[in-house]
Amino acid sequence: MAKSTLNLDDLLTSTKTNFPNRFSHAVQTMPQVPRLIYTPFVGVKTLSVRAEVQGASENKVYKVIILFTGVDYSATQDTKHPIKIKVTGKKYVWMAPITLRHKVSASCGCLDFYFAFAHWNWKAGALYGKKRKQYIRKTTTRPEVNPNHVPGLCKHLIAVWQKVKRSKYFK
Repeated sequence: MAKSTLNLDDLLTSTKTNFPNRFSHAVQTMPQVPRLIYTPFVGVKTLSVRAEVQGASENKVYKVIILFTGVDYSATQDTKHPIKIKVTGKKYVWMAPITLRHKVSASCGCLDFYFAFAHWNWKAGALYGKKRKQYIRKTTTRPEVNPNHVPGLCKHLIAVWQKVKRSKYFK
C-alpha cells in the first residue's frame, strides 16, 4: 500500500462531491462531540485527535480518530509555533496550527464508515488502523452505498472535524 497522498481537504472534497445529500444531512444533524483528546507525537510529527461521538439517531457512542501527519512542533514558542500543547505529565511543546493541507488518516466505529468508506480509505492510504474486511454486497435490490469507490468521511468524522475547525489548533 502506497503512502497516503490525501490531505484533509481531499477527503472533505471527495465526501461533498460524491455524497452531497449525505454531507449536507450530516452537517444539519450534527452528532454531539462532547470533547476532543489531542495527543501530539513529536518524534513522528503527528497529532492524534480522538473523540467519542454520540450517535444522533441511535443511543450509541462511536470511537472516532483523525491522525494528522507532518505537524510542525518546536521546543520554544515563536510566530510559527503559537500553540502550546501538552505532551506528557508537565511537559509541553509548541506547535504550528494544523490546516486542510495536512495529510490525514481517519477511522470511525460506525457501520456507515465501514460499509461506505473503510475499504476505499484503506486503498488510498487514509484509513487509520488495520485494514478491515471489505464489505461485499449480498443483494442488488438497493443502490450501492459508494458506487464511485472513493474515500470519504462519515457524519461522525465530519462532526469531529467541525469541532477541530473551531479550535485553537486549526488555522
